[in-house]
Amino acid sequence: MGFDQGDADRLDEVMLAQPVSPHGVASLTAWFLDPDRGGRYAAGVGAHAVSYRPGAWARVEPWPEALGDRGEAGRREVSRAEVVAVAREAASHGDWRAALVAAHVWGYGGTGFGRFRTERVLAQPGVAEALEKAVASLRAGEVADAYEVLAPVRHYGPAFFTKFLYFAGAAVEAPERPLILDSVLAATARAHATAAGEAAGVANAASTAAFVWRDGGWTSHRYGVFLAWLRRGTDVLTAEGFGWPPEPDLLELAIFAGGWDGSSAPAP
Repeated sequence: MGFDQGDADRLDEVMLAQPVSPHGVASLTAWFLDPDRGGRYAAGVGAHAVSYRPGAWARVEPWPEALGDRGEAGRREVSRAEVVAVAREAASHGDWRAALVAAHVWGYGGTGFGRFRTERVLAQPGVAEALEKAVASLRAGEVADAYEVLAPVRHYGPAFFTKFLYFAGAAVEAPERPLILDSVLAATARAHATAAGEAAGVANAASTAAFVWRDGGWTSHRYGVFLAWLRRGTDVLTAEGFGWPPEPDLLELAIFAGGWDGSSAPAP
């Protein structure tokens, strides 16, 4: 059976009407109240850090000085707050390539292929101009336009350019804040949309969810649905009264960290 836009629209309606299942609320509450898990981010996700080796990023330019001396051995950490600081510095002079590098260092962490993939993106013609244009769209509150500006850049899929948008959006205090969408977040959206759609009697819920929430290649429309889903989910969690903060990037982090897998009931 082929894809039906009507089924997709109905599935989105159902998913956004109940953005987090009761089991999801319970799971995310437990994650947040655990001081070794979500409790660390009760004041915000700025402290969320990853480990990397500066020396593994030799030859990548422009290199943000805040990320350390690449001639030194060993590892260090970079937090979300530190990447935002790099992006603010980029905003001061209008060259966003260093912010892209910082977002990639944070995103790739200790993997061994981040340098090569980052160099490949930076080598694309017009990438600096595309980054600047995307940020201009963010400043204007046009997140979908920013997404579409970066989508055509070769070797730069949405799992990473939404990281750039997220940090750049925070740096310029964009009216509508972007969030990170990758295959882990999409898998949770897929599971929740399937469960919610089947419970509501949406035709072809599982196959439609599998298509629209696939592992990559999302449209700007799908990204908009994703943003709405996390914002509405955040509203549900803050209304529970256990202290969940109103910033939706905590829900993005919680899902990525395994706080909820999208299921509607505990596993048997």
